[in-house]
Amino acid sequence: MRTSVPWRLAMITLGCAAFGLYLAAPHLTTAMPSGPAALEPQAAQKAPLSQEELQAEVTRLTATVEKLRKRVATLEKERRADLTQDRLTKAEQRTEELQKQLVDVSDRDATLHARLDQVNDALRPENINRAVNPMGTTRPEDARDALTRRLTNEIHQIQSQRDLLSQSRARLQASLTNADAEVERLKHRLQEELHPLE
Repeated sequence: MRTSVPWRLAMITLGCAAFGLYLAAPHLTTAMPSGPAALEPQAAQKAPLSQEELQAEVTRLTATVEKLRKRVATLEKERRADLTQDRLTKAEQRTEELQKQLVDVSDRDATLHARLDQVNDALRPENINRAVNPMGTTRPEDARDALTRRLTNEIHQIQSQRDLLSQSRARLQASLTNADAEVERLKHRLQEELHPLE
């Protein structure tokens, strides 16, 4: 997993430092002999590192540690940028989905609006009479009343559906506004994470 890389590099850093101490330890030991080693001929022992050599070794190890520290920082920045990119992708997908839902609501409302116009036109007295006369009923007044009630009920149903669609549209528009703001916020954050000095 990518999140374990900084930890591994940190362990490598500690290992480098420990190795440096390991390299320096024999010289420090030979510089201060004790026990049986003190009885060995001086020529058989390694010459201790000079002050300049010790300083050079410390400088080298410090540079290595600093290089690894910068690499860890870079990987951590990339990890944060990847997380932000994932969130941005999901936010953009959410925005697209909300936009599709809004289009669907608008299409359904347009269909209902067209049907409402048809029913209102059918409710005009001359159209009611035209619709009832071909029926050949002996009680045309009752037929006109029944047709008027049916069309009126349909108008109420259509209006109720349009009211629900209007509420859905308002909720979707509010959600879309928030989603758009989230997308812009994440874009700005990603830009800062990728180019902090720009």
